[in-house]
Amino acid sequence: MIHLENVDLKNYFDAGEIFPQLKGLKWVTKDYNSNVEKEKERLNIFHKILKEEEKEIMFLSNYQFYSTILDKDLNSPNRWYGGVVAHPKKDNPFYQDYLIFIHNLILKNKIEIILMDKKLGEYHIDLFEEILKKFPTECSKINRLNDMLISYEIINCYK
Repeated sequence: MIHLENVDLKNYFDAGEIFPQLKGLKWVTKDYNSNVEKEKERLNIFHKILKEEEKEIMFLSNYQFYSTILDKDLNSPNRWYGGVVAHPKKDNPFYQDYLIFIHNLILKNKIEIILMDKKLGEYHIDLFEEILKKFPTECSKINRLNDMLISYEIINCYK
């Protein structure tokens, strides 16, 4: 869902500057309406990292279009990320089922690296750290790549 209330629609950039496939699309978002250069930088960083990564990855972000742009399965387990609104809280009886679902999805697709956009917030960070507890500690590692991304490496869990 796109929220554009109180957004100056004149503060856009042509998405084709970053993604040739999106040429002509006037890109504007609520979070970066007053600083489109910051969002362009963010999109470029994500694009470069996702494009260059050769391992099997799961990308967690509200920027769901990267799979299409890169013609690459990024194994996103959800259509959107909305914290406790879209996913069960710890006190929800389905919380453990959701953790098991994501864990099984990771195993089924032999995900080696999970990249998470920090803008998803603490709920998702906590959730995936809980999921990582299901892997042996010697094969999983958390890296804070930069101020935008967290990387959960589980490369050695399949050997």
